[in-house]
Amino acid sequence: MGVMDKGRYLAAMIKKHGIRGLVIKTVERRKDLEECLYRMAWHIKLVSEEQWKIQRNTTFDEMPMISVAVAAYETPEPFLEALIASLQRQSYQNWQLCIADGSMTDRVAHVAERYQGRDSRICYRRLEKNGGISENMNAAAAMAEGSFVGFLDHDDMLAADALYEVVRMINSHMDCDVIYTDEDKVNAEGNRHFCAHRKLDFNQELLRHYNYICHFLVVRRSVFEQTGGFRKEYDGSQDYDLLLRLTEQKKRFYHIDKILYHWRVHPGSTAGNALHKDYAYAAGRRALEDYVKRNQIPAQVQEIRGEQSYGLRYELKGQTLTVADYQHSMENMKELMKDISTEYVLLYDGSKLKEPSEKQQQELLRYTTTGEYGMVGARLALGRRLVSAGLLVDEIGWTVYQFGWMPAYFKGPFNRAVIPQNVLALPLDCFLIRCDLWRQMEDLWTEGYNLDIALKVGDRVRQAGYEVVLDAELTIKYKGRSYERCVYYRM
Repeated sequence: MGVMDKGRYLAAMIKKHGIRGLVIKTVERRKDLEECLYRMAWHIKLVSEEQWKIQRNTTFDEMPMISVAVAAYETPEPFLEALIASLQRQSYQNWQLCIADGSMTDRVAHVAERYQGRDSRICYRRLEKNGGISENMNAAAAMAEGSFVGFLDHDDMLAADALYEVVRMINSHMDCDVIYTDEDKVNAEGNRHFCAHRKLDFNQELLRHYNYICHFLVVRRSVFEQTGGFRKEYDGSQDYDLLLRLTEQKKRFYHIDKILYHWRVHPGSTAGNALHKDYAYAAGRRALEDYVKRNQIPAQVQEIRGEQSYGLRYELKGQTLTVADYQHSMENMKELMKDISTEYVLLYDGSKLKEPSEKQQQELLRYTTTGEYGMVGARLALGRRLVSAGLLVDEIGWTVYQFGWMPAYFKGPFNRAVIPQNVLALPLDCFLIRCDLWRQMEDLWTEGYNLDIALKVGDRVRQAGYEVVLDAELTIKYKGRSYERCVYYRM
């Protein structure tokens, strides 16, 4: 990148993030130990030759054909060859590659027809005209013969065990409609991997703020066809529009917790071109606004500067709320609840926290407007350190604080520390909950709360048909400077 290009790039980044935001973004990236380790050791995560051979000889109860749809347009020959090679290296062999070519030249045809002649699983179609990404991708999906169709950008690649893991998930969950995987980015030469995106399991509220699902996306073909495929008016974020419509139909989503998709970064890609990102962002906002309108969700979609995500501000609808300080005493809790007649109660431990302000109370209460969320919480911080952004269970089964002890101004990987999302549970130092739900949990009102009890509360909320949500745009602070907590930093 030349001096002039670097200058233009810096100016664009300052315009997008602001000077302070850009400084924070730069510092956070440099302190991201997990990302540094991934850049150095990404190859360790690849399937080994021994594992590949075992997978190659595995027979599942169901061995569905997976059709991979690609919309090609003037794809550079090395990129298309790498894409095809990544399919031919798959340990699961029952696949079909469907290439719909909207190019004006024969660049793609020369490569695709050559490979098609050698491998009958490769299907190529030259389109009469370039209809744009949505129409071209629909044309590729129309060629599919498999019961599931996966979507691959024309310059990206799949890990060698991608389709094996997809089929393994299908056999584990025969009711699945949508499957998605983790992903990373790869440079133009294909020899440097970075920006590992380890995603959450299906998370409705997070999806309402940005398309965290992205790649590799696999959809049951009958479901894709019933949904109507991609829509041209959302070109640039056509996959986000599709995902939002799939959630409306209550389709079953499953997440494969493994990096199986490699998103190539180069000047012409969405991942590497700021103009393309702005175009995609605008299309995504339109998709979200239309989703909100279709579903009559009482909310306004707002732009968030520099985040590549959207704000969704729910409107208050006259919900009634009582704010109560239980002073870390369950006896106080029992007495308080006797006198509360409102729909919701905001409980906080006054021995540790100041009473949430009127504005904070209202912001938490907004999330109850849709009726989906039975329990709402905010980020909790001590001084300049974040204590909690919700709770999760780690790899060894411990209940821990998400992003615990991270600098409060850090945004976390893919901004997840500052974007509202569904969470497993919330610390019980401060939370808003439906009164009828909370009264049903009196057996959990013990002398002192710990994280396991908080986890049980979250489970009870979901069993009652509601979700737990974190308003990560709101931070409530502990009193004092030395409140000690056992915290665990988790990416």
